[in-house]
Amino acid sequence: MPDQPTPASTKFKNRFRIYKPNRTNTGSALQMDLNAERAAVFLEVANQTGEQAFDWANKITFKLATTDIGKMLAVFNGRKPSIDLFHDPGKTVAETDTKSTSLKLSKGDYGFFMKVTTQSKAGALRSVSVPLAEDEAEVARVLLEAAIARIYDW
Repeated sequence: MPDQPTPASTKFKNRFRIYKPNRTNTGSALQMDLNAERAAVFLEVANQTGEQAFDWANKITFKLATTDIGKMLAVFNGRKPSIDLFHDPGKTVAETDTKSTSLKLSKGDYGFFMKVTTQSKAGALRSVSVPLAEDEAEVARVLLEAAIARIYDW
């Protein structure tokens, strides 16, 4: 009988990370984490605060459901030039200060551009912009496709 994988070896444990620091400390970072039990990929973005430091304490989190992932894949695969996603977590999470969160992904001349914006219930806006090179977008595309398969257990 062939060896069966252990449950620990079949679980995805690594986050996909992209760091974009720059000399003026206006860069940004992105990380994605699959949560198959919650049927979503959690995307987190943070602005740069120092030479190699990012403000993860004030990150913006965007929960990507499979329909959101499909829309992102349409851009990564060249079927759409851009998408705008909008979430209103205030309807389901009363204790949050977030009124809404949006994500824009578009194809540019030299890769892709992602901007995640959140608005507090008081009206304050915060945003993080992350440029994605072609190779970084390709890895994100492969991982997002794999996430859909994992979420549906196919």
